[in-house]
Amino acid sequence: MSETRRHQGAFLATFAGMIDRVRAPRGDVSLAADERLDGKHVLVTGASRGLGRAIARGLARLGANVHVAVRSLAEETVADVRAQGGRGTVTAWRLDLERLDSVDALATSLAAADVRLDVLVLNAGVVPLASRTTPHGLDMMLQVNALSNMRLVDRLLAGRVLVPDDVAPRIVVVGSEAHRSSEPIDWTALATPRTYTTSQVVSEYGRTKLVLHTWVAELTRRLGGPDRHIEVHHLCPGAIASSIAREAPAWAKPLLDLTFRAFFQSPDVAARPVLYLAASRQLAGQTGVYLHMTVRKEPAALSMEPSQGAAGWKAGHEVLAQADFTSQRS
Repeated sequence: MSETRRHQGAFLATFAGMIDRVRAPRGDVSLAADERLDGKHVLVTGASRGLGRAIARGLARLGANVHVAVRSLAEETVADVRAQGGRGTVTAWRLDLERLDSVDALATSLAAADVRLDVLVLNAGVVPLASRTTPHGLDMMLQVNALSNMRLVDRLLAGRVLVPDDVAPRIVVVGSEAHRSSEPIDWTALATPRTYTTSQVVSEYGRTKLVLHTWVAELTRRLGGPDRHIEVHHLCPGAIASSIAREAPAWAKPLLDLTFRAFFQSPDVAARPVLYLAASRQLAGQTGVYLHMTVRKEPAALSMEPSQGAAGWKAGHEVLAQADFTSQRS
């Protein structure tokens, strides 16, 4: 199946996930027993369920001080992560990626608490039933999956919660192979409202992930100085038996649930490459690594083009600045 077609539509995307689960090559993303994160501070977005919760559990088992950024289920998430018996602390922070003021408040709170992150895992994502906008007038899926990540990293850098250093902190971004199926982005129309129905959601999801991976590539270039820098890695974890399709139509949920249970990875299995990117000593001094499940490969060429990265960086920050201005006037 063509890389540019395999995620165009819910059926093809589900089928592609099944094929990947059965036929994808396997790489080694295992960590050695002494590859741990004892005493390190790690923040995970979208940690209240599914893959994010599994990542947080795995980080706790590696000894990290785990910060879970969640919109709901904070107490339940903290209790679950603490139950892993790790040596570190577990702290919950409020984060609603549909609201830029919530993103800003998280960064401000972390800075005020003198938190210095060693690893940031940008995991949160959403697949809505159909198009809708955030309070800032932006497409909700675009803002949650891409623009709010840009905003959060900007604020964490400005607040010195993320600090380039000789021993580089790491940013790990959970993306999707669906970025390969997107048409090129018209960066001049990034903020233009988009209307799409349930049948078009998967294609739009791929578009938001192309925006995300293009930003990751540009962030890698900007934070990749030879001395004091931040390492940036990204991945597609593959198809996961999670609740990301929780807004699917009622008639489709039984079939999706059956397919997920039968063919897709558990969140704990899917979390392994994320933990590898967060903790592996083999990656020290490297940046820009992309994994599809457990295999290292190149992202879509379009996302790696420097001119696209520069255009996306400029457009994304212009959209966020305009959203701020609109919010202040409303």
